[in-house]
This record gives sequence, structure tokens and C-alpha cells, in this order.
Amino acid sequence: MLRIFVMVFVMVFVSGCVDKEEERKQEQKKVLKQMMNQKYDHRSLEQRIKDSEEQEKQKRKTQ
Repeated sequence: MLRIFVMVFVMVFVSGCVDKEEERKQEQKKVLKQMMNQKYDHRSLEQRIKDSEEQEKQKRKTQ
């Protein structure tokens, strides 16, 4: 009986460690995606600023 309990405990412990490792890998992937998105968003933000400035110029011309 004690053997079975110890085996189950070890299996749960090992599976918990594996799950934590998977979570770390997923977290690293999320961070990398966020970094890539920030670079892309930074460029698109610059473009958005330019576009909004052009729109303001157009509005001034029409008024």
C-alpha cells in the first residue's frame, strides 16, 4: 500500500515538473511574440502618426 502511494506521489510530482517546464516554454513564446509585436506596432504607430498629420493637413486645406 505504501509503495503504491509513493509511486503515485512521484508520478504526480514529476508530471507537475513537466507541466511547469511547458508553462515556462509557453511564457517564453508569449514574451517573444510580444517583443515582435512591439517592433511591428512601433512602426505602425509611426505610420499612424504620419497618416493622422496628413489628414489634419487635408482638413485644413478643405476649410
